[in-house]
Amino acid sequence: TECADVRTEPIPMLERPEGYISSLLTSVLAPTESTSTPNSSASQENTTTPEGTTPEGTTPEGTMPDEEWDRLASEGLSFSLSSDRLSYAVTGIGSYQGQSVIIPAKLDGKPVTSIAADAFRNLSTITSVVIPDSVESIGDYAFYQCANLSSVEIYNGVSSVGEYAFANCSALGIITLPNSVKTVANGVFSGCSSLTEVNLSAGMSEISDKLFAGCAALTKITL
Repeated sequence: TECADVRTEPIPMLERPEGYISSLLTSVLAPTESTSTPNSSASQENTTTPEGTTPEGTTPEGTMPDEEWDRLASEGLSFSLSSDRLSYAVTGIGSYQGQSVIIPAKLDGKPVTSIAADAFRNLSTITSVVIPDSVESIGDYAFYQCANLSSVEIYNGVSSVGEYAFANCSALGIITLPNSVKTVANGVFSGCSSLTEVNLSAGMSEISDKLFAGCAALTKITL
C-alpha cells in the first residue's frame, strides 16, 4: 500500500451556466422505480489524507493555497491505485468519521481521478461532499441513498456521472453540474424528493432516461 501526504493545486471556481427552462419533459419526470444493484467488489487500500475538515455545512470556494486545501481534505478515506499506478480512485469512507467529505485532489503525488462505484452508497452520516477538479468520473451508485446528503460541490473537471450516482438522496435541494460534464447516465437524481433546482452542464447533449424521476419538488432547471 502506498501512502503519503496530499499535495494539491488551487482549485478554480465553478462555472455557472445561464438560461432557464420553464417546463420539464414528461419522460424526464417519469415516476420513480425501485432500483438496486449488488455492491461493487472494488479493492480498497486504507490510506489517510491530512487532518482537518470543513466546518459542518460549508464547502471551499474559489482558489486556495495548497496548504489550506491540505488542511481541509478529509482524513481517513480509502483509495485504490490504478492498474497503471498513475492515479487513485476514492473507494469508500474508510476510517473517516466526519459529516463533511472533501475529496483530495492528489495522494502521494498522484491525482485522484475518480470516485468508484458504490463508494459512499447508503451512508446516512455524510451531509456534504466537495469533489475537486482532478476527478474525471463519478461511478454508478457512488452516493446512492445518502439520506442526509444536502450539499454537493463539484468542481470543473468531472466529465461523466454514472447511473443513479445521487439517486434517493432525499435531503439534496440544489445541484450544479459544471460545464466539463458531458455524460450523465440514467436516473442520476431520481428519487431526490427535496430537489428544487438543477443547474445542468452546457456540455450535455441530451437528458438521460429518468434523470429526475420522482423529483416532485423540482421547479427550476438551468442550462
